[in-house]
Amino acid sequence: KHVTGVQTCALPICTARAEILVLKVRLQTAARFPFSSTQETATELLKRVRGGKLTAELVHVRRQTLVNSGAPSERLWVLDERGKAWDSPRWARELGEMADEGVRQVTLLVGAADGFDAKQRQVANQLISLSPCVLPSWFACVVCSVQVSRSEARPCGDTW
Repeated sequence: KHVTGVQTCALPICTARAEILVLKVRLQTAARFPFSSTQETATELLKRVRGGKLTAELVHVRRQTLVNSGAPSERLWVLDERGKAWDSPRWARELGEMADEGVRQVTLLVGAADGFDAKQRQVANQLISLSPCVLPSWFACVVCSVQVSRSEARPCGDTW
């Protein structure tokens, strides 16, 4: 039985602190942000994620590399229009479950203008679509940031 971070045993005298597991969400992109306000918006949304099961950051790279270590404590999600569409409750559920399972980091990759090829998409643990339409990478970063920040704000089971 878990109650606010304290694990209690069946014996009335036995109480032990449960480790609070935190999942680091790393939104990584090689996108060009045409407006400084869009990058600031994505960064600000991710900064709001703190104090619960998640922490989050936006990482801008010159060139996107897809490396899946295969480690049980890490996951790699690729955002691509050919992936599965998730609603907001599913984002919250997936991220929450990973944190509960002891996953330490999930990297969400948003491609640049040319996206990812088939070989690159095969490396991912999850292939997620934000829309059946092709979105500008900078816009996908903002939408993804919203979903991550809402996941922390609305734990599993809450109504949207």
